[in-house]
Amino acid sequence: GPIGLFTLITLVDLGAKNIVCVASIRRNKIRYQLAEDLGATAVLLTEDDIPTKVKQMNDGWGADCVIDCSGDPDAINQGIGLLRKGGKFIALGIAHDAVIPIAFNQAVLSVIEMVFSATSSHDAWVKVIGILERNEGKVKKVITHQYPFVDWELAYQKIANREAVKAVLINP
Repeated sequence: GPIGLFTLITLVDLGAKNIVCVASIRRNKIRYQLAEDLGATAVLLTEDDIPTKVKQMNDGWGADCVIDCSGDPDAINQGIGLLRKGGKFIALGIAHDAVIPIAFNQAVLSVIEMVFSATSSHDAWVKVIGILERNEGKVKKVITHQYPFVDWELAYQKIANREAVKAVLINP
């Protein structure tokens, strides 16, 4: 979704290598195609054998870092399982349920570092603005719909129906 795509833009901007995104095309192919266009090394489908493909791409090793932008319990637990020993799991997505089960023993035995992140710090936003400015063309690809503020219900409907990746409201 938009959080994942903006995270991808940030990772590419910061010079990260070998970025693998996971996307679903069941209801919409736009996000999958955008991940390719925005610089992902590979885009895997949710239906793929993701652990095998990640290890093939990483000389038999697990991932150094997994960033979950979905908040989906299955994706979170799969992400924990994708990490190499000592890897880092970063949670950015918000789960629908307030409490979700995680593969706790696997995380402990793999000695992974878990980071939960949501920030409102001034310094973080200054950095984000710089990244957005440097990547204006990529950001515009993610913002697929714009509506005047009075059409907020239509914007919401387009997002809910997955017709828009990211819709913004503007005040003409």
